[in-house]
Amino acid sequence: MTRPIQGIDYYVYYQIMPPGVYACVATNPDGTYTIWLDPRRTPEQLRDDLAHELRHIIRDDFNNGLPIHRIEAS
Repeated sequence: MTRPIQGIDYYVYYQIMPPGVYACVATNPDGTYTIWLDPRRTPEQLRDDLAHELRHIIRDDFNNGLPIHRIEAS
């Protein structure tokens, strides 16, 4: 089970995503994060997708200057 990140506020929403996209995360102006998950995925896939997006938050991938293909490959 994915646990909340202490000291970081994030919101999770379900949204039908385009083909090949299962989840995404964005920063908000108030310092919080929004994570969207595709509800067509299985519970196990949703758990993994959420964990993946939370790793982006924990690693601060939004500010590391790396191109997206390098971020997603790590």
